[in-house]
Amino acid sequence: MADTVIAGTAREAGATLVTADDHFGRVPRLSVQFIEPGEK
Repeated sequence: MADTVIAGTAREAGATLVTADDHFGRVPRLSVQFIEPGEK
């Protein structure tokens, strides 16, 4: 549930979500930058 709120809020704000969770890549019209766990 929280992931849905995070994704929707980021998308509506025009933000880029930076995450290691690959499931955010399936959200339509959401800009996502993926990082490897432990990467800075």
